[in-house]
Amino acid sequence: MKSIYKILIIGVVCLLSTKVFAQFEVTSDPSNKQVQGKSGSIAACSCAEGIEGDWTRFQSILAQQAARERDKWLADQQVIQKNEIERRLRKSFPSFPEAQKEYFKETSYREISKNILDGVKREFANASIDNKGKVEQKRIEINTLQYRGQVSDALAAYTFGDLKSGGKPIKDYFSVTGRINEIASELNNSLKPAANDASKIKNGLLKVEQRDLLLDRMVELAIARFNSYNVEDKVKVMTKYLISANANIGDYGLLYTSPPFIYNPEEHNPRQIAIDQARTLGTSDALPDPTETGDQAVGLHAIASISNTAYNYTIGKTDLRQELGRYFNHNRYNAQSVTMMQRVMNPYLSNNNISAFSSELTSNMVPPTLQSSSNRELALSWRADGLLESVNHPFDGVGNVMAELYTNEERTFPREGNSIRQMFNANGLSVPSTISDYDLGRVFDFNKTPYGGKPGPNFYYNVEIIFKPTIGRILWSQGVRMDNIYSDPINMQAAVAASRGESFDIQFFKAISNVSDRLNLNSTQRNWLGQIENRDTAIELDTFINKSLEGNSLPTEALEIGLELFNYINGVNTTPLGIQFFHDALFAYNNNRNLDFSPYLNQNLLIIGYGATVNCPNPPCDITPNIDTLWEFGPKIFRDAADAIGSAVLRLTEYQFSDNIEGAFVRAVFIDQGLDPTGITNRDLGEIFSIRRNDLSFEIRYDTSIAQDMLDTSMGLFDIVALLAPSRGGGAFLAARGGGVITKQVLKQYLATIAKGSWKVVNESMSEAAKRYQEFISGRKWNESFILDDIKFDALKNGVLGDAKSGLRNFVDPNTGQFKPFFQGAQSLIDQAKRQTRAAQGNPIEWHFQYEEVRKATELLFNGIDDIKIILLHTPN
Repeated sequence: MKSIYKILIIGVVCLLSTKVFAQFEVTSDPSNKQVQGKSGSIAACSCAEGIEGDWTRFQSILAQQAARERDKWLADQQVIQKNEIERRLRKSFPSFPEAQKEYFKETSYREISKNILDGVKREFANASIDNKGKVEQKRIEINTLQYRGQVSDALAAYTFGDLKSGGKPIKDYFSVTGRINEIASELNNSLKPAANDASKIKNGLLKVEQRDLLLDRMVELAIARFNSYNVEDKVKVMTKYLISANANIGDYGLLYTSPPFIYNPEEHNPRQIAIDQARTLGTSDALPDPTETGDQAVGLHAIASISNTAYNYTIGKTDLRQELGRYFNHNRYNAQSVTMMQRVMNPYLSNNNISAFSSELTSNMVPPTLQSSSNRELALSWRADGLLESVNHPFDGVGNVMAELYTNEERTFPREGNSIRQMFNANGLSVPSTISDYDLGRVFDFNKTPYGGKPGPNFYYNVEIIFKPTIGRILWSQGVRMDNIYSDPINMQAAVAASRGESFDIQFFKAISNVSDRLNLNSTQRNWLGQIENRDTAIELDTFINKSLEGNSLPTEALEIGLELFNYINGVNTTPLGIQFFHDALFAYNNNRNLDFSPYLNQNLLIIGYGATVNCPNPPCDITPNIDTLWEFGPKIFRDAADAIGSAVLRLTEYQFSDNIEGAFVRAVFIDQGLDPTGITNRDLGEIFSIRRNDLSFEIRYDTSIAQDMLDTSMGLFDIVALLAPSRGGGAFLAARGGGVITKQVLKQYLATIAKGSWKVVNESMSEAAKRYQEFISGRKWNESFILDDIKFDALKNGVLGDAKSGLRNFVDPNTGQFKPFFQGAQSLIDQAKRQTRAAQGNPIEWHFQYEEVRKATELLFNGIDDIKIILLHTPN
């Protein structure tokens, strides 16, 4: 709008000027027609007339004015941009150009310059080594040829093998002068100039970098491009620089979407700029002649025969060069050895894997040797020698070269690991594809075997693969061997952890994996199990699962129990006591150990049902239906624990629980009920009794055959408990028969004998005192007798046959302690004792005497009679 106003004003000035810039005249219009009230003429103005040069001056004035306006606007914009640059760089500048130059240098192009220089430096560092190596190799070749001139033709084949120069075997040269001159010409005309130029550029690039020469040139070109733009484009392109803090290569596409464009260094080939700058500043490295002559020169020429890259790689690697020298010398520089090293080294140096046939890597004629207790760091040793003394195995000695070639660097692990994989697979150690070459390279290494040794056809060289230091011993201590290392992915995880110096609990991680897989745990449950504080839980569950396997399958019941146990121990309401029971019970189950249940029982151990009972002395008897059940208990018998622990107890005790553990639980219940089966082992208690779940309750049951025998004899719980106490009564007898302990077999034998008898009513004539004493001894009515093999016994109590002997004190002579001569019942006592002994079939019999003097008199009476086996007891009422 300002421009329009300016033009209008200038026009007015032109028209009103006092100078004659315009003249007016009246002309007739041929087409004029008279119109009423109008003049018949018009006024015309001509601005084309005036002083010469006025229009040019007028245009100049306009241009100057516009330029001043543009310059002012540009200056204002650059003040804004300068302020922004100062804010970003945190420093002040006297002018916009100074600020712009510094911004371009530090923000826009320094990183680009560095990246370009880094690439060029790498290029010429490698080129310098490569070209210098070529010069050195050719000089080594000259030294080798000169040595050929010193070696007789007869020894040439042995000394130089199949090594060549100029495509011709060195051993076949009878004159080396011509070939040496060819090499010298090649050195002087191409190889040395190339080496000098490469090293000059290499060294000059360091100065280019130190002095920011490439960066400064980029900034110069960027400023030149900027200055070529008009005012408006200068503002726009500088704005682009500020928007894109770094004009990286990746930003060019974005910044070139529309003009004006920022400067792209690639437009002027910055690589070549840097090279030209470096060539001007740099100096060439010296190219000293090699000092190796004779056999040393031959060895280096053999390395050069592998490839130029291989030779250069070995520069400065003394151990590798020495090992290559031993390898070639051992193989007498034959063509196979050179080819073999080309197969080994060239792929390695080009970041590729070695390619070999399985037959080449298989132990020759003898089985491979694996890790053992005497050599825990050995992984695999396989024989690599020829079938004939004169024919070398292709890998004879290669293992030693690999031991030096593969360094302990992460970048080499994949290539070393692939070579190891191929050798493992060829020798029966199949490596799963899930194990990476990188991990194999981390864990294993090649070992050097000595070249020295017994000469002759039986001497051979092994290729040895070993664990990296200490890994083999660490794995061995945790049960991982070379013959099982690939059976579980966790084994290799442990090996890799050991290679990093980290600890790895193999048992714990295997338990997590096995329990999670077998119980189908979800990720949340698996994570909980994997917490270090749950290590014991994981291992105990893992042991339970492995112990329950049938083949490789987990029975459904075991799966349910395992999952129930896991859910219990993982439950939010599980109490500390419940957790302790979980660990104690599983430990006892997994190790067939005893378990003390008493800490977990409480006042809720209440009997809610009974098993076999007899309500009459003579058949038919009214018995309960479940003759096997001793006791039935409710579910809430465990102190400080929820119902879940009761369920866990039931599931554990009824599923493959050992007799030891069932017996321990039965003992705890017996003791809680005031009974003490002292002396009998938990195992035998577990054989006699069992624990079974009955809905939400559980029962302690007799062994089936024992329950039937008890029913037949009408023996009760207290009789059984008495028999299980070896310190007295029938228990003492059973313990003696069982060799000091009461066993299920001894008890069954006893019950089988007693079961032949039965209780019957036998009405005898006796005094009231005698009736009372018999009831006292037997615990039954006076006229109830136990008849065994047609022989009457007054009692069967506490598992012992018995008879009650009251009175008779008047028939004892107080002076002699014997029965008086006139006592007519003496023979009857002897006959009764013999009959009962025969009927009892070795089981114990107790006669209870109301008076001690009568017991003593009877003892004297029976003295010397071998077929009487009766225990005489004084049992006053």
